[in-house]
Amino acid sequence: MRIAFKHVCIAAVPVVQGMFLALATLPVDAAPCPPFEAGTWINKAADAKEPARVEIEVDCSIKPVELKARVFTRCAPRDCKWGWTSAYRRPDGVLTAEFSGFFSRKELTMRPLGNRLEISVYTHFEDGKRPSAYRSYKLERD
Repeated sequence: MRIAFKHVCIAAVPVVQGMFLALATLPVDAAPCPPFEAGTWINKAADAKEPARVEIEVDCSIKPVELKARVFTRCAPRDCKWGWTSAYRRPDGVLTAEFSGFFSRKELTMRPLGNRLEISVYTHFEDGKRPSAYRSYKLERD
């Protein structure tokens, strides 16, 4: 049995028949820190110019929690990096980050998918000559 108050969730655990032990847990509105997405994620099947690695860092010492991400795409002789940018959690729980370049802007959305991370990359071309592109990838924790 769980009873949620404004700031505390109380769990009643049966100890013996007819008796319960009440346990206070984390605030209802508090998200775990670090979040599931924190860490390094890899795409072993990445082709050229596709995300090969995503790094998500978190600073739990400040409120609201600060998140940042960077992406490495498959290049030769070594992977290319997009650089660090701030990441934000949308109200629906999805993590987003935006990377701007000379010719395009890439919006990255990241959502847990079991023990993997699904990332979707929306590419918006600045010149208007090419249509926006969308690709989705499934990454594993490094």
